[in-house]
Amino acid sequence: MKLKVNLIDILFLLLIAALVCGAALYPFPKSASAESGGNTARFTITLNEMEAGFTGRITEGKDYIGVPLYDSYKSAGIGRIVDIYAQQHRESAADAERGVYRLAAVDGLEHMCVVAEAAAAISDDAVRIGDYEIMVGKEVSVRSRDFAGLGIITKVEIR
Repeated sequence: MKLKVNLIDILFLLLIAALVCGAALYPFPKSASAESGGNTARFTITLNEMEAGFTGRITEGKDYIGVPLYDSYKSAGIGRIVDIYAQQHRESAADAERGVYRLAAVDGLEHMCVVAEAAAAISDDAVRIGDYEIMVGKEVSVRSRDFAGLGIITKVEIR
């Protein structure tokens, strides 16, 4: 029995060999915990202009500590909730008598602050939780089992 080898067979074998070599040489991505070097990021997301009492309804009688927090757009886990608290909503208002602007409380609105924590990779230019970059001032859309909302990262601590 004679074995006939044509150009298509050779190209197919070369393609398979290239794929095997590429897979063997490709560095597999590290997990977030492997990159973190033991660093933990604790960050606060402030959800602005929520209806007054909303935070109380979310936290009242529920154990929210340790509940996963997700990015709503990417459905990526970005940490676990450590704390949830409310701050009174304030806006700048003119004080005509003194000729200055002051922060004045606004009735009926509050800010809901969600504190989350996760293993993080720290580099010179970014703090990352997996592929998710966190930085103060970044607008994020988050969700959990009890709420969802659009907010801003207002604080990042590395531990």
